[in-house]
Amino acid sequence: MVKAPTVRFVLQNIAHGGFRLTGGGQVEDDRWPEGILPRLQSAGPIDVLALNECRGWETETTAPDGTVYRPYLERAQKDLGLELAGITRVHTLEGQPSVILYNPDTMGDLVNFDDRHRDQFYHGYGIATWNTPGLEQPLSLAVCHLDPYDRERSKIEAAKLATHAYYNGPYAFLAGDFNSSPITGPDPDIEKMRPYNRANRCDWTLDAATGERIWTPNREVAQRLLDYEYYDTAVLHHERTGDMAALARTGKTDRIDWVMASRALRDTVVDYRMLTEPAGASDHMGLAVTLDLAKCAPATWAYA
Repeated sequence: MVKAPTVRFVLQNIAHGGFRLTGGGQVEDDRWPEGILPRLQSAGPIDVLALNECRGWETETTAPDGTVYRPYLERAQKDLGLELAGITRVHTLEGQPSVILYNPDTMGDLVNFDDRHRDQFYHGYGIATWNTPGLEQPLSLAVCHLDPYDRERSKIEAAKLATHAYYNGPYAFLAGDFNSSPITGPDPDIEKMRPYNRANRCDWTLDAATGERIWTPNREVAQRLLDYEYYDTAVLHHERTGDMAALARTGKTDRIDWVMASRALRDTVVDYRMLTEPAGASDHMGLAVTLDLAKCAPATWAYA
């Protein structure tokens, strides 16, 4: 039987498409060539890449010869030597697409890219599924960017994402910006949080002596995903190695970017590290997770 490969998953929120638009709609401050690209390349060879906040990447342009193409998306594919699994479609005014790129030589044949329930997610979602060599059942990765405004809605999105990712069986990963505090790790820097983030990500009680609010992180999204048997790869790596750097904040005030492995895949995590350089590439840190898929647990069930 063919041995399952060791692969590297990379996650990066690129922040508003990786560029800024002027009032006239012109692109400036393009962070891809000198910021985002070298950061991604610092991970080493990439087998699966999930990107959040790919605003404008879905936009089609017509070349002088009549060819229709998507310049930012195709630039990323060319620069990284990866193929497109899919780009999510969004239905809200402020929604921003996510992208999954992959290396077919390691991941195998792409079965599909499923976003049929996209209208139930603020930023959309997408699930790429591969027939990866050496695995009993297909391997899926669900990319998401949970609702940043409504905590109750983000919990529902998390539950739906967790379920949909199991459609092709127990070999499933989740990756994205979850806009919530994890179960394990340093508390967020609540004092530095902007009011809208604090209101959505934290709970408060009144100090009886002073009458002031005492804020604490809300971890319900992370707990819900754990209930669905998805495990935080940062925590798995920390528990295996003692590496505290794995639990560092990925955003300015909290660790909100996660790669989650289903129960059948939790023993596959052999390395985890943050991608931090160049520093100005994004307002989020990147993540690189190495997985030895030969360590998958047997697939004991199928979705029904």
